[in-house]
Amino acid sequence: MYIVIHNLYGLKDGRKAYYRKLGDRFDFVPDKQFATDLTRQECEKIISHKDWYCKQYNASDMTVRMTTDEWKKQERSVTLTNDQWNAITTYVAITKQFCDEAQEIWEKQAKEGSMKNAEANAKFWKDIKEEMWMISQKILNS
Repeated sequence: MYIVIHNLYGLKDGRKAYYRKLGDRFDFVPDKQFATDLTRQECEKIISHKDWYCKQYNASDMTVRMTTDEWKKQERSVTLTNDQWNAITTYVAITKQFCDEAQEIWEKQAKEGSMKNAEANAKFWKDIKEEMWMISQKILNS
């Protein structure tokens, strides 16, 4: 998790700065790659002083954001009717078949060497197909 402060110094230009810890000190840096990955407790402690930070830096807001990996791991739940459940399982089955075909096409292109990104595209479809299989198992076991 990391912390973003928005529109520093009263400039409503959409720029962001990111919280960086330096031992027992901190600063705000303009690039997310330099932001400190914080624990939930650290974020809660810092965000509890949000009003002070916003006033100090004349900022419009301060928010906690998740890293992409954290966001990807979050689970979601959805309640479906039986009819919707049937539709989604059918769609997943059709999508898997489409992914199989797309993967085969890109693997053939990669072997022929006729397309620059064919190997990466084949891997993309392989990964999507595996993800669709995992999703189908969750749906079928619900």
